[in-house]
Amino acid sequence: MFRNTLTQKSPSNLTKRVTPVAVLAASIVLVGCGGSAEADITSEGRLAYACTLTDHVLEEHGDPDSLGAFMGHEADPGARETATVGMLANGSDNETFAAIGSTLVESVQLFNPEELTSGLYDIQAACEDSGISKTADVSHQGQLDYACTLTHHFRQEHGLAAEWIDEQGQPGWSGVVELASAAALVGAANGQILAEHPELSEAGIDLLNALQRRDLEVIDNSLEAFDSACAEL
Repeated sequence: MFRNTLTQKSPSNLTKRVTPVAVLAASIVLVGCGGSAEADITSEGRLAYACTLTDHVLEEHGDPDSLGAFMGHEADPGARETATVGMLANGSDNETFAAIGSTLVESVQLFNPEELTSGLYDIQAACEDSGISKTADVSHQGQLDYACTLTHHFRQEHGLAAEWIDEQGQPGWSGVVELASAAALVGAANGQILAEHPELSEAGIDLLNALQRRDLEVIDNSLEAFDSACAEL
């Protein structure tokens, strides 16, 4: 999702990746707090979620060139989900998935249906070739639960932003991928406020913007607001 640094200018820059320096050892179980039970948030689990979500987009919403708006509050759910697939895939150590994911996120923002369609089918083919299991809950409620699980785990495991962003403003842990993916799930990557969950979407947008600016205080505040909104689901 990020290459070497968190950038400041536009959401599309979040397609740049950070080289992972750590990988979660196992999935976690969260019940309550808006998190889904037995959600696999390891790097492998996030990629599996992207694969399952890709099938969901194509089966439920169709090819991107058949969708309505891609950006803003009235965006089609398929656009938000496609952006999330891109965020999750681009966080992978697998360079094939990472490259396709980067293209997907940028293509959502540039509204390039041709690239989006080919990207989704490329992800689907790569998932099949890799034999990745597709058992995650990618229902619309399940997506919110997964987002909440990602952020809740991150706060519990890694604490305040000052603990994982160094003095030069560089993220010191690959788990930042979790945060950007969680934000995308609630609309941040395509600038969408979910009508039924505006507080959650606003927290996600603030979080994504704060990650770009390396604003430690806003990152912490956004994560707290995200968790609070999750508790109301």
